[in-house]
Amino acid sequence: MKKIITLFVLGFVLAIAAPNANAQNDAQKKLWETSRVEMQKFSVKYDLTQQQQEMVTRQFYDYHSRMSDNPEIVGTSYKKNPEQATKSLMNEMKNILSASQFSDFEKVKANLLDGKKD
Repeated sequence: MKKIITLFVLGFVLAIAAPNANAQNDAQKKLWETSRVEMQKFSVKYDLTQQQQEMVTRQFYDYHSRMSDNPEIVGTSYKKNPEQATKSLMNEMKNILSASQFSDFEKVKANLLDGKKD
C-alpha cells in the first residue's frame, strides 16, 4: 500500500512538472517559427521526407540559437565566429540530406538562412 501511494504521489508530481519542463520563452518560440518557415521553403523545393523535415528544422533552430546573442536562448553562442556555426550546420545537413539535396542546400544556404529569396 505504501508503494502504491508513493507511486501515485510521484506520478502526480511528474504530471505537474512536465509542462513546465517543456515551456519555452518568447525568443525560443520565435526561433522555432523561423526555423519551420525556412524548412518549409527548402522542403517544398527539394522534396524532404517527414523525418528530414524534423531534423532540418532542428538544425536550423540550432544554427539560429548559436548565432543569437540573446541571453534568453540557451546554447553555445557563435555570434563572434559565424564560420564555426555554419560549419557545424553543414556537417549535420550532410548527414541528413541526400547527395543531390545537400548540393542544392550548399547553393541556397546563404539566402535561405538570411530569410532572402533564392
